[in-house]
Amino acid sequence: MTDWSHADYKHHTSKKELISENRKTGVKKGLDLQTTLAVSDTTGEPIAPIAHNLKSDTKFYSTYNNNIKLGTTHLEELVQRAKWISNNLQTSKKIVHIVDRESDSVAFMRDLHELNELFLLRVKNNSKVYYPKEEIDIKQSDLANKLPLGKEVKSIKYKNKKVKIYVNECAIEVRRDATKFIVSSDGKGKLQKTQGEPIKERFIVERLVDENNNVVAQWLLVTNILDTSVTKEILATWYYYRWKIESYFKLLKSSGFNMEEWQQKENL
Repeated sequence: MTDWSHADYKHHTSKKELISENRKTGVKKGLDLQTTLAVSDTTGEPIAPIAHNLKSDTKFYSTYNNNIKLGTTHLEELVQRAKWISNNLQTSKKIVHIVDRESDSVAFMRDLHELNELFLLRVKNNSKVYYPKEEIDIKQSDLANKLPLGKEVKSIKYKNKKVKIYVNECAIEVRRDATKFIVSSDGKGKLQKTQGEPIKERFIVERLVDENNNVVAQWLLVTNILDTSVTKEILATWYYYRWKIESYFKLLKSSGFNMEEWQQKENL
């Protein structure tokens, strides 16, 4: 599981490296914490943090790479991290990268796919995909509406309400251009679109349904795991496990380590 979390240090006036909330006024807000957490594929229980980055206003601090450029985006850095994990984590199991909605990027999907990395990503409503069954380009939210409720997976608690997870899926292709922000030698940047080979994926619709049969939440997912022995029910459960990393951030920041209260100014 990978996610990013804001570490709030706006009241720590002695900290000089904090990322500016507003560079014109110089208001400071904190640091950008970037974490990958390994969890069990069968229980969802955390195993260990695999990598941490802390991005300040002046540099990246990282447990795996001391040379990350400051202008590197979240997803560009995550491609580097995924490659490092595959090369250095000694495990006989296949690694699946599970990331939230920020990961809905064709460039990111293609980069991971070319590295033979497996992913399960939450995607946005308005992004378009190709639906081979009807030979159309369609918004992901509209495609989700075409799929019935599907199979029941399990009962869970969601926002203190008892709900059931239902899941359905279909085959798709990601064909749209990749968009990257390219910085030239003179420091100016512009968006650049790049065509690429279509990526065959599975489109997963995960719905949370309450006791009154109301859909209280819907998660749209894509994966390049084409092996159908990894069922849609398994994939839905894996994404449900993703919330473990939110609990991990809570442990770090406010319910255990209280890292946002640290007053340390320098290494001892």
